[in-house]
Amino acid sequence: MVNVSGGKETNPLWTAQVSNVAFKTALEASLAAAGYMGTEGRPLTVTASLIELKQPFAGLDLSVTSQVRYSVEGGGRTLFDETIGATGTASMGDALIATERLKIANEKSIQENIKEFLRRFRERAR
Repeated sequence: MVNVSGGKETNPLWTAQVSNVAFKTALEASLAAAGYMGTEGRPLTVTASLIELKQPFAGLDLSVTSQVRYSVEGGGRTLFDETIGATGTASMGDALIATERLKIANEKSIQENIKEFLRRFRERAR
């Protein structure tokens, strides 16, 4: 089971955000690809709380930093509980329009954050 909180829907009149639905979808897909969403073994509960999404106001290259607290429980105990920070950058080559670059930077930041979570969780699971 995957629980996600802290995301916000994008307001078309303001800046791009990361919704809980999009974050949960990306996290579930990454967990499944890593083999953690199977039906074998003990069930895991992964909770991810998006604490902060630090976005630039303007710029050519836009870098977004995400802070996410991950908690994994299984077998009646906490297996992992850490806050992870990661940065994603989008350049003019990714998109000419700043709002699109910000959206891409958000996505890259969350992707890098999930990758780092999986790396650390895998290390701890050994």
